[in-house]
Formats: sequence, structure tokens, C-alpha cells
Amino acid sequence: QGDVSNTAALTTLLSDCTACLALFGATRRSQLSDIWTNPSDNDGSHAKAINYQGVANILEAAKASKTCKRIVRITGKGETPYSFFSILINLLGGMAKAWNYEGEQLLRNQAAAAAAAA
Repeated sequence: QGDVSNTAALTTLLSDCTACLALFGATRRSQLSDIWTNPSDNDGSHAKAINYQGVANILEAAKASKTCKRIVRITGKGETPYSFFSILINLLGGMAKAWNYEGEQLLRNQAAAAAAAA
């Protein structure tokens, strides 16, 4: 069991692993106060903290482990954040799909950088 917001715990968990299967996602729903506040920077349950920063934390822990070379992230159907369905879910679900997409981009960019370096 791990906590994607705790980089130290992730580093310990991945210390002897060769791969990480990442099955997590934000469950926070949009709130009326989100209209006049920006909860994404100070709410640990917000999709930005879980679906984006959580992926960044896993990447950091995998690099620190020196052994974890693969990260498999299971996220859903892989819609772009611009489809009608994604826009609707983003409005109701605290931008979960948009931040999920950004987290997926982190993984893709890291994979591309690793392939270019090889």
C-alpha cells in the first residue's frame, strides 16, 4: 500500500522493484466554492495533487530506486480532455480527466526522454 503524495514512502516501496503498477485516481467532486477559489494548489484530495503530482512523485521515486524501469498506469479509456464526455466529467469531478491527462503526459515525456538517451 502506498500514498502517492508521500515521496519518501514511494521511494521505500519502489526500492527493490523493477516495475510499478499504478492504479489510483482522484475521487474529489467539484464544490460550489471552486468557482471563487482555486483548490488545486492546497487540497491534497484534488485531482491535480493525485492524478498529476502523484505521477510526478512516482517518477521521482522510480528514478531514486535505480531499479524500477517500468511504470504502468491504468487510467481509463484514454479520452482527450477535450471530448464532450471529458468536459462533462471535468466540470463535475474537479478536473479529474484534465489532470489525469497531464499526468499521462509526464509519463509519456519521461519514456520519450529515456528512449532518446538510450
